[in-house]
Amino acid sequence: ATNGDHYLWLRDANSGDTMVFGSAITVDASIEVKPSSGLPSDTITIYGYGYDDEVDVDDIQFNLGPITTSPGTTETDEVGSWMATFKVPTIAYGDYIVDATDENANTASDTLTVGPALTANLDEGEVGTVVRLTGRGFADSGTITAIEISDDDFTVTIFDCECVDEDDDGITSRGT
Repeated sequence: ATNGDHYLWLRDANSGDTMVFGSAITVDASIEVKPSSGLPSDTITIYGYGYDDEVDVDDIQFNLGPITTSPGTTETDEVGSWMATFKVPTIAYGDYIVDATDENANTASDTLTVGPALTANLDEGEVGTVVRLTGRGFADSGTITAIEISDDDFTVTIFDCECVDEDDDGITSRGT
């Protein structure tokens, strides 16, 4: 829904009476960056929700500075949603803020972590399902001894990783 207060309305089909339930539901602007982490030159998508309808999102910033997005000028749809992409600039690893403001000063932010990333070949599976993780952006030398995957519902820690290292010539080696 667009930015502002909204109400739940109910109309009785037999009598035609309309009733309003509860107090106002306030919708605030929000953005989500996906993926939430990446490396310099990766493409990141910003999803915006709860902005005003059919207005320009005219100020998108990364680390408190303007960033070039595609499309260059982003307009919200009739329910205040929008989408844009940008490339992660060459910057030190760390957490950075992405901000987006529409022409009516509705603003929101999200955090993008620039640094090593893991991707999984599966989003879900039964207990015992083998999941292949692929990492990018890690140091050329070193040992990974554990990987922790966590969300609001569970945490999985993998020990004794069978790590594959590929050198510049495409030769792979395995370690634990």
